[in-house]
Amino acid sequence: MFDAAHKRIYATGTETTTVFEQEDADHYKHLADVPTGFRAKTSIFVPELNRLYVAVSGKGKPNAQLALQVYDVVP
Repeated sequence: MFDAAHKRIYATGTETTTVFEQEDADHYKHLADVPTGFRAKTSIFVPELNRLYVAVSGKGKPNAQLALQVYDVVP
């Protein structure tokens, strides 16, 4: 998802959320890989709160638990 205020893309995949920053219309640079959780693929960015919410299921692991991770986006 695209964060227009910070010109960033947050790509949530299994165990990490990758953050890219737009340098210009055709160029992006990798900023970070943020650890999330096993099978944490679903996320939503709420620009009004400046937060990224990531759902973690853990399905397929012993003692799996659901979790909602909240990340404050910083400039």
